[in-house]
Amino acid sequence: MTAQHGRIPLIALLASLLTLCIGCSSYTLQGRVVEGDASWVQVTDQSGAQSDPGRPVAGASVELVLDPGRLNRKVLGRAMTNSNGEFSIKVDEFGAGWLEHDVGLTVARDGFVTGDGFFRLPGGSKRVLVTLQKGRDSARRIDDEPYDYRDDLRRYGW
Repeated sequence: MTAQHGRIPLIALLASLLTLCIGCSSYTLQGRVVEGDASWVQVTDQSGAQSDPGRPVAGASVELVLDPGRLNRKVLGRAMTNSNGEFSIKVDEFGAGWLEHDVGLTVARDGFVTGDGFFRLPGGSKRVLVTLQKGRDSARRIDDEPYDYRDDLRRYGW
């Protein structure tokens, strides 16, 4: 066996290990939540999320979900915003940050309308900017108990 034939399996092994290491590396989704005129979610570059003039929203609950349009969606992580409105969610999903993953982000806080957004999980140089509108939200918050329809059945005599 020549030296060149011995290198081919070694190169293949190294390429496989590199792919495995990249696929299993940790990824962190970072973002900021600020007060604004409407509730929405957008992916922006690092400077865009940092320079937003809105007032930070502290104490907001943030939930990241994989494949939000599917029935078997998976919660990738949850976080709370700090006093600067910033959050980070560590994502332990294969290929996060370099493969295309469809995700949904829901941000809720008492006194604000819930913000929802769907996007492809961004690469390392991108962040998420969430704007929440002050007001009352008629939708269910992330940490609410499930709605009990039995109360309605009793109330209306069914």
